[in-house]
Amino acid sequence: METSEVVYLGQIALDLMLKLSLPTLVSATVVGLLIAVAQAATQLQEQTLLFLGKLIAIALAFAATSTWFGAQLMGFLGRILDQFPALTR
Repeated sequence: METSEVVYLGQIALDLMLKLSLPTLVSATVVGLLIAVAQAATQLQEQTLLFLGKLIAIALAFAATSTWFGAQLMGFLGRILDQFPALTR
C-alpha cells in the first residue's frame, strides 16, 4: 500500500465526517442562536433552556438524517472492504 492511497482514504474519511456532522451542528447552532436571542430579549438567563433546546434539535436532526447517515457509512465501509486485500499487502 502506498502513501498516496492512505492519504486518499484519510481525505475521504475526513470529508465523510464533515458531511455527517454538518446537519447536527447546523441545527444546534441555529437553535442555540434563536434561544440566545430570545433570552436576551426577555432578559431570562436560564441555561437549561439553551441545553434542552439544543438537545432536542440534535435529536430531531439525527432522527431526520439517520437513513442518509447509515447509507453514507455503509458506502464508505463497502469502499474500504473492497480495497482491503490491497490495503493489507
